[in-house]
Amino acid sequence: MIFKHAAEREYLAAIRWYTDIRPELGTRFEVAVETALTEVVADPQKFPVIQGTTREKIVDDFPYSVIFRFRAGRLTIIAVYNHSRKPLGWRHR
Repeated sequence: MIFKHAAEREYLAAIRWYTDIRPELGTRFEVAVETALTEVVADPQKFPVIQGTTREKIVDDFPYSVIFRFRAGRLTIIAVYNHSRKPLGWRHR
């Protein structure tokens, strides 16, 4: 699994944001995203295509999605995307 730099920055910023609200909330968010990533790694093709070869796994209990591509056996995380942002703002990646 490869994380694009922008996706990693988004993910870490979101952990910090939730942790600043309440430390246990930051931990819950991190666990929810890690669980989503585990599911994506286990079976990337089970998640819906949202554009071309790009797929989405919605993170349980948080307004985020893991946006990824799976091509030629290679999994690339494009975004850990907040649903309140511009809906297709991840497209330029």
